[in-house]
Amino acid sequence: MAIKSATSGFIYFHATSATMTGEAMTSSDGNIYQVTAAARQVMDPSVEPTLNATALGYIDKTWMDSGWDYFTGRVKLTTATSPTVTGSYMTMTTLASVVSWTLDLGKNAAETTAIGDSWKKYTGIEEGGTLTLNRYYTDTEFWVHAGQKVLVQLWEEPSAGFWVEGIVTSFGPTMAVGQVDNEAITIQVNGPVARF
Repeated sequence: MAIKSATSGFIYFHATSATMTGEAMTSSDGNIYQVTAAARQVMDPSVEPTLNATALGYIDKTWMDSGWDYFTGRVKLTTATSPTVTGSYMTMTTLASVVSWTLDLGKNAAETTAIGDSWKKYTGIEEGGTLTLNRYYTDTEFWVHAGQKVLVQLWEEPSAGFWVEGIVTSFGPTMAVGQVDNEAITIQVNGPVARF
């Protein structure tokens, strides 16, 4: 579908999550509402959030992950209201700084050709992606996180980029005389990619 690439970012590990109850939300773009407290905007996707009764029935399930952008603490509603959210937010541990990355996103297609059709027909099904990145190699941090979920913040420019959640599937140091050691890491994307 598209290749997105730039030269900086950060990798975070889901360290701990804490409960929030009746957390205030503010309109950030029309009927998109965001958790007001900046320190609570990265929500734990393993804990399903709930809205207060007056907003609960208005979640736009077609947007992001069934209406939620867990990376930025946002929800899209079908009408203007005053939502509050109960769920969990995450405290992140920085694993590494990224020096280059490539995000390859795609969508699978299944054949729906019927007998007698002159052209093959397809319908779009699940989406997927792979993130490959490099960081300066300083320790064995990723040896203990292989197969675990990580959050990656990828910068395209000083104030914009992507949030990606994924599973670390491979990593390997590269060493050369006269060069700074670095490590190539592959992450299998595990859900919707969010803009910030």
